[in-house]
Amino acid sequence: MNKPLENLILEPKVKSLLHENVDFVQSNPDMYILVRANTNKKSDRVDENFPYFIYGNVSITFKNVIKDEQFFNFDISEVKGGDFNSEYTAGIRAYDEMARKIENQFKLGILKN
Repeated sequence: MNKPLENLILEPKVKSLLHENVDFVQSNPDMYILVRANTNKKSDRVDENFPYFIYGNVSITFKNVIKDEQFFNFDISEVKGGDFNSEYTAGIRAYDEMARKIENQFKLGILKN
């Protein structure tokens, strides 16, 4: 919730999905892959018998460096994560679910093209 994660979850997932089709370099890239993600809390926990719920949103953009234009973009929103003990763990679970949805999105369309 507007705080950086100690251990990245989504960026390594994107790299692992693209590793056979894209060479990742440290300088002079042909394109950028921008991953923007965050979580938010919509409401407080009702009581101790209910879990904390945290919702995640992620946007992934592929941008051509030379033309300075986006050539592919997709968003995944309102991904719910829950946990009975902490908001933090609920947020991590939302990120884990976003990672699964990113993988499905890649399998359905991005890698086929």
